[in-house]
Amino acid sequence: MALKLALATGVYDRTRAFADGSLKIEGVEVTHTGQFPGDFFPKIFEDGAFDAAEMALTLYVATLDQEKPPFIAIPAFPVRFFRHSAVYVNRDSGIRALAKCCSTDTTPAFG
Repeated sequence: MALKLALATGVYDRTRAFADGSLKIEGVEVTHTGQFPGDFFPKIFEDGAFDAAEMALTLYVATLDQEKPPFIAIPAFPVRFFRHSAVYVNRDSGIRALAKCCSTDTTPAFG
């Protein structure tokens, strides 16, 4: 009898074999959910919908102060994108040029 594994990841070139079923793991029956990660993150926290899932490092670290942290991290990185190569600005912030950002006290917020 095969081990059943519910897996959630984004669909990237590095996870496509799970999505299309071409990757087989001996003794394991994988049910893959391929979605934008932000769509399945709440399911991980609210009801433990998956046995294994891609997770933002910040979300994982935020669970470590719990008495019984619910997750074990596996050092696998399906997305290798250097996030600091781009600047995102809320259109309602009044910032219209990068120079304005350099003179503003900015504090990152993680939720």
